[in-house]
Amino acid sequence: MTNKTRMIEALSNGTVIDHIPAGQALRLIELLKLKDSPHAITVGLNLESKRLGKKDILKITGRYLTEKESAEVAVFAPDARINIVKDYDIIEKRRSALPAELHKILVCPNVRCISHSEAIDSHFEVEADRTDIRLSCHYCEGVFSRSDIRDYRT
Repeated sequence: MTNKTRMIEALSNGTVIDHIPAGQALRLIELLKLKDSPHAITVGLNLESKRLGKKDILKITGRYLTEKESAEVAVFAPDARINIVKDYDIIEKRRSALPAELHKILVCPNVRCISHSEAIDSHFEVEADRTDIRLSCHYCEGVFSRSDIRDYRT
């Protein structure tokens, strides 16, 4: 008989975001404004995963993601699993799902886009295919791969 141990402690109440692609957990911390949060956060980076090879995981004590936040997570972790935990039991399981539109989160990579020179929020239409996430800027009409977008607002 083998003795298995958990690498990360169980969560009593809060949110677990699992199956985050390796290297994306820190972006999610910024996106969800967790860095200055009063909630305890457990971060696992580059953990072994049968499905992903390597993955990240976030456990946020006492905080529950909204449906909108869950959709925003999908931009950086399209296959993430979001579990809502109460009294050590998972009471809700969500799969991150891309929203049809994103507002205020990403910065258009087109330096000539009006969103860089005017005081307006970014606005992208989102489309996913099997291999990538495509984002269409509402203002300059440029279409970009998720990997083309290097900056995001927090």
